Amino acid sequence: MATSLLYMLVVWGLVKVALIVVATYRSVLAKDETDRLVSPAESHLATKQRQIIAKVSRLDQCVKGLALGSCALLLVCTVVWIWSSLSNL
Repeated sequence: MATSLLYMLVVWGLVKVALIVVATYRSVLAKDETDRLVSPAESHLATKQRQIIAKVSRLDQCVKGLALGSCALLLVCTVVWIWSSLSNL
């Protein structure tokens, strides 16, 4: 039982690292996002802003999924740890 808990904790750690990397990348992209109005002469900036907004939107879904997965794995690890502790009594 201890080895399965160890494997689950390793997987949780990997998911957590992925969450941190994706959230950091999202924040770097969001830093370039502006809410100002763009004149017609700067239409290339408007296109770039739309691309950034689309990327941030996709990354938001990834961050939410990874956060949910991380919480679920941590909960499962906690339940397995409690179960194994109680079964050893």
